[in-house]
Amino acid sequence: MKKHKFKDSLEQGKEGERLFLDKMTDKVVQLDGLKADFKLLADNRLVELKSDFYDMSATDNFFMERWSNSTKKSNGGPWQALDNNTDLFVYWFPLNNYMYVFETTKLVEKLKNVTKDMELVKVLNKGYITLGYKVERSLLKDVILQEKEI
Repeated sequence: MKKHKFKDSLEQGKEGERLFLDKMTDKVVQLDGLKADFKLLADNRLVELKSDFYDMSATDNFFMERWSNSTKKSNGGPWQALDNNTDLFVYWFPLNNYMYVFETTKLVEKLKNVTKDMELVKVLNKGYITLGYKVERSLLKDVILQEKEI
């Protein structure tokens, strides 16, 4: 079981948002992050950004957070984005400058199907446990709206 430092994760998330904004500055406006991280300038769709700071070639998986707090059953990741009416869920690997864009509703529906028989992975935080799935990227290929280097 992995020991996780929320403060480090929060700092990485903020750094991911900053780097993403640098790359997409003419396409998005940054929001407060409470309901969504960004809004697309072209059509006002809301975007939730997930940044993973490892080389994507190290694994064929996404880590899709299911429960941000396992005791409280607080939705995490795409499920939380769906609760917040976020239109798009972007999974970004800053080291590779590569992103995957999903329509949040379709991603959650697909995840419900592909994770049925998967074991949840525990991530220990200070005072609570986050649970998520290691999902092979190939299993989500048919719901990827766009994947590209940015």
